[in-house]
Amino acid sequence: MRLEPMELYVLDCFRRRGKVSLRLDEIVAGCTVTRRNALTLALLQLSDDQHLVTRRKARGGDIIELTEEGKHYVALAGDEARDHMERG
Repeated sequence: MRLEPMELYVLDCFRRRGKVSLRLDEIVAGCTVTRRNALTLALLQLSDDQHLVTRRKARGGDIIELTEEGKHYVALAGDEARDHMERG
């Protein structure tokens, strides 16, 4: 599976925080309008095409959650990052 940089950024938000669900505001906080739009498109891709995240409405804002496949992908990415740091 080939992911675009913005899609990788979204998944990295989960990995860095060690969470399987995040509020949308946690992902787009401090972004410019252009970047927020790009992240919104990335979330649509991750949800509709890649099936790595789901999005649900909640009081206080949208919640983005990793699917089982998304959890697996984030874990693999974390392992690769750790391996790279240990070798480098």
